[in-house]
Amino acid sequence: KLYLLLLGLLFSFSTLTAQVLTQTFSSIPSTWIQSNSTGSTSSNASWKLTTSNPGYGASGYTDNTGITGSYAMWVDGSSPYPIDVSITTDSIDVSTLTSPSIEFYWFKNNTSTNVGNNILSVDVYDGQTYHPVWSGQSDSAGWRQVQVDVSCITMSNDIALRFTVTKFNGSASFYNDIVVDDIKVQELPTGFSNCAAPTAIAVGTVTGGSATATVSEGCNSSATTEVIYGLAGFNPYNAGTSVTASNGSAVLTSLVSSSTYHAYAVTSCGTSSYSDT
Repeated sequence: KLYLLLLGLLFSFSTLTAQVLTQTFSSIPSTWIQSNSTGSTSSNASWKLTTSNPGYGASGYTDNTGITGSYAMWVDGSSPYPIDVSITTDSIDVSTLTSPSIEFYWFKNNTSTNVGNNILSVDVYDGQTYHPVWSGQSDSAGWRQVQVDVSCITMSNDIALRFTVTKFNGSASFYNDIVVDDIKVQELPTGFSNCAAPTAIAVGTVTGGSATATVSEGCNSSATTEVIYGLAGFNPYNAGTSVTASNGSAVLTSLVSSSTYHAYAVTSCGTSSYSDT
């Protein structure tokens, strides 16, 4: 059986003031580490500055800051694929932050008729372990702000951030450039809305038509988490079966043998309002 989580839904001018990192991208810092999952040397297997233009639905989205000389960083949806394209910041001192948080803006808008989307994900490295803290793959015709509470992660004084774009195949990925700008590491803002998407989901073995989904809720453990599931290819925004998770677990029932299902996890943000999947 296939169980798929689609969640959702920081790069060299940089300053660090009162342990708050701000990156508005006059260039990509030379101390940031580029990597990809295949060892490809293609320029499309690395993060680039938007002095080279993103295309298709992302055409023209080269800067969110609005200051002369500032740009953004992006990953081209063109081949090679499948591939994970990552960039990791250098060390960030968070020792003076009581409740550390991450903020950034991103743009992604697949306007083609090809089904499928690239994924942007963010991890926090604590010196030993990478912690997934956010992931998104939904589309929108404008810049979107993301704020992530990472205060529940046990971390040392220094952390690093890793941004990864996952590309799947030509038809789904080619028209799907992803752009990131205006990254900050800062004290959790006053009035922060605790409605970030869950960070991971895993589904156990099907027994008697049922299976248990385990959801990693990140720093949203006090929020209401729902798991939406259905036959592979269903639209979680208007179809599927929804069940509320309790202590990070939810039981999926009425599963039909020899069928493939997809499962999504979302945070309930209020009446008819949810985080990205």
